[in-house]
Amino acid sequence: MKYLKNNEGYALLLVLFLIVFLISVSAIVANGSLNHSKQEVTTDISNQAVVAAEMGVDYFKVLGIAEYNRIKFHHYNILIEKINAYYTSPEISTHSDMQKELKVNNIKNDYLINIGEAINDYYTNFSQRITVNDQIYYELGNIGQDIPSYQINEAKVVINVNVKGISNNKVSNLKFDMNIPSPILVITPVEPIESKWVPPSFIEMEKKILDPSAHGGINKCVDPLVNITCLGDNLLDLKLLNNTTVFTTNYNYGTGNLNYSLKKSTFYNNGTWELHNAIGLSDVTVFSNNDVTVKNIDASSTYFQVKGDFTGEQVELSNSTINLIGDFVATKHFYAVNTNLCVEGSINLQKKTELSNVNIYYTGSLTPSNLSGSNSIVKKVSVDSLRSECPISNPNHPDVDDPGVLQNPIISAFWEDPYLKVTY
Repeated sequence: MKYLKNNEGYALLLVLFLIVFLISVSAIVANGSLNHSKQEVTTDISNQAVVAAEMGVDYFKVLGIAEYNRIKFHHYNILIEKINAYYTSPEISTHSDMQKELKVNNIKNDYLINIGEAINDYYTNFSQRITVNDQIYYELGNIGQDIPSYQINEAKVVINVNVKGISNNKVSNLKFDMNIPSPILVITPVEPIESKWVPPSFIEMEKKILDPSAHGGINKCVDPLVNITCLGDNLLDLKLLNNTTVFTTNYNYGTGNLNYSLKKSTFYNNGTWELHNAIGLSDVTVFSNNDVTVKNIDASSTYFQVKGDFTGEQVELSNSTINLIGDFVATKHFYAVNTNLCVEGSINLQKKTELSNVNIYYTGSLTPSNLSGSNSIVKKVSVDSLRSECPISNPNHPDVDDPGVLQNPIISAFWEDPYLKVTY
């Protein structure tokens, strides 16, 4: 008997097996790809939420710093009033140096509390949602729950803010602390004097500038620069000056950050005078017979007498006076408190301006024309009446009407910029 060999059935089974195998593998691969795709979409959404939260941190940081700059002079005025009240009170004569320091620190803490409460209220009442697109936006955390709060810590107020970034209902939370240091104060009690300080005329000023040798032999400035009069150049290290009188020509300085150690000194300058990045300028007097340009300065208890234009870029002045023949121009933000501007010329304030207890007298034009500030005077006068009406005083030579009465101290203040710490 013969058996016929036929493998067609096996081939069919093999084909069916391969089809099932391929379908299974394809299903596994497709499912993996789908899961991977879902994971990528989820990851993208999560990343978008984080990016939105980071955008929110940048946004609310800028708002917070702007609000701080808006309110700080108001609260600084209150701080100065409290210190003046303390230094003119009978109790100060019974206090030791340690007690005086403690009292001033308590006043500074009150200042920080006021700043903290003000910015806290600003953030708390900010309920606007900032939209990137239909699915992505950022906002502050839940009102009254996790935003904002503040505490006083090591001579600074720390504002704690929570920011939410949302992408397709996926939420990412970031927290940032805005640290605002207390202003650094240099308090100098005023010694009673009977004679009133009178500014030199511009003719007298220029005569002294052009002929310094007429006032005695003057050598080039060398260390130590304390209690001397000398000839300086652009290599002069301003941080070493202390009660120094310096004669300069076409002065231009400032490649670094000059802290408040630049103090109690007088400049007589022939030609242009430029100063950059003087974050701390205290108890300084500048006489110049030509234009003065300052960039990024924070000046306290300063006096400028200038026969020329005064141009400032990012300038903060407190307890200061500018006595000027020429135009006053502020090309960037200009902040002034307890300050006098006596300008024989025009005033042009091109950017944001904050004034508190400021006297501005001018003879030319005023830009903007509706300039105002709290407890401030802005007045156009004639050239003849400018220096009789405008309160020209040198904060480094305070007037004392009655030597028997305790006087307000000279207070120099310097603010460090707020800085942030972000927590992911």
